[in-house]
Amino acid sequence: MLWILLVNATLNLNEKMDNQIQGYCKLTEDQKAFLSKHNIPLGAVFNAKGFERKIWRMHMKILDMRFAYGVTPCKKMGHTLRSRAGHCIQCDPDRIDFTNRFFEKGYVYVCFSSKKKFLKIGCTKDIQTRESGLNDLCYGGASDWKTIFSAESNYAGKIEFDTHKKLGKYCFRVDYLRNGVKVNCREIFKCDKNYAIETIEKIIRDKTTYPVVKSWSP
Repeated sequence: MLWILLVNATLNLNEKMDNQIQGYCKLTEDQKAFLSKHNIPLGAVFNAKGFERKIWRMHMKILDMRFAYGVTPCKKMGHTLRSRAGHCIQCDPDRIDFTNRFFEKGYVYVCFSSKKKFLKIGCTKDIQTRESGLNDLCYGGASDWKTIFSAESNYAGKIEFDTHKKLGKYCFRVDYLRNGVKVNCREIFKCDKNYAIETIEKIIRDKTTYPVVKSWSP
């Protein structure tokens, strides 16, 4: 619980800064094309608009997100897509592979909010804290997230990316306020729970190069 207290304390220190809703930032078409070219799912990109660097990096760590947009433009070209470490991934795309090496091995998971009827499909290195992390942040405006499926794989990031593509028409955009800042979620879907899980399982079966160590569902 110490890290939760640290998060709350840090956010409280920035309450005055965040008291006024900051401008809302959207990905440009060029940015979306760049992300697609490099197989980066939109759900892995954090909207950092309105947050200080230490805050958006901390939130990204909690949510296991790899890249951010809406950040301070890079000095070289004015790009606003960065890795969690703060490097411009448009100026130096090699940073993408370097970053992904820290995220590929892990768990692809499905969490469900009974109140909102939302599904969150993502990947994480620490499945044990994923559920509590989402609830502590009230991700998507929900605080009753429950893990209903997880699968451990060395290619969790790729499984997540393929799943988001397959379920693209069910992607449900959610905007909510977090500490006075408007945040949009790109990993939320509205479809049948079993269908979402079956989609992931089919991707795993069809992609023999995505070996799964173990999977779990209640």
